[in-house]
Amino acid sequence: MSQPTPEQLGPPSLRLEFLEVWIQGRRFPDSQDHWDRSWLNVVVRYANHGASVWTKGAILQTVGVARFRDDLDRVYRTL
Repeated sequence: MSQPTPEQLGPPSLRLEFLEVWIQGRRFPDSQDHWDRSWLNVVVRYANHGASVWTKGAILQTVGVARFRDDLDRVYRTL
């Protein structure tokens, strides 16, 4: 897989230390089905200790991202 550079992608939509996620839109933006419509096309990079691992595709759902955000918020409030 030919990877774009982070400079070509611009700032990531989400960054957590070594993990960067670029959201590029919905997989099925015109779908009327809630579950089909929630899939996101993303580019993901994990870079640490000299390794750089990339993947891309419709591998995240909006529901999962929202739950992750809510869980991070709960953890932050306990600190």
